[in-house]
Amino acid sequence: LLWSALDIYSSTEDQQAIAEAYRVLADTYHTLGQDKRAESCYQKAIETFLRYGNQRSAAGAMLNKALTMKTENPAEARLLLERAREIFRQLNDKIGEANVAINLFPLENKPVSVVLA
Repeated sequence: LLWSALDIYSSTEDQQAIAEAYRVLADTYHTLGQDKRAESCYQKAIETFLRYGNQRSAAGAMLNKALTMKTENPAEARLLLERAREIFRQLNDKIGEANVAINLFPLENKPVSVVLA
């Protein structure tokens, strides 16, 4: 059904709607555990949002894409989160910044080993 929605949006040439459809499709793939497909759809959403000036939605999609890849590719996920954080800062979006910070923290801090005597 989501691919059908994407086809409908594509026929209208509404680029924001197409980007949003890719984001929703990516969310669905992520929920189903198909993270590689999710990453691809998030990337298409990000590119389209940026191309048409929707910085906030692009940063949100960057955040979501980073969450799908943080286990297998933490370095790239961190870079993506840092880019999203910068966009949210430029937009003075404190909630967006906080969402990024919550997800960036585990990638910036290594777990500490504790030895109990």
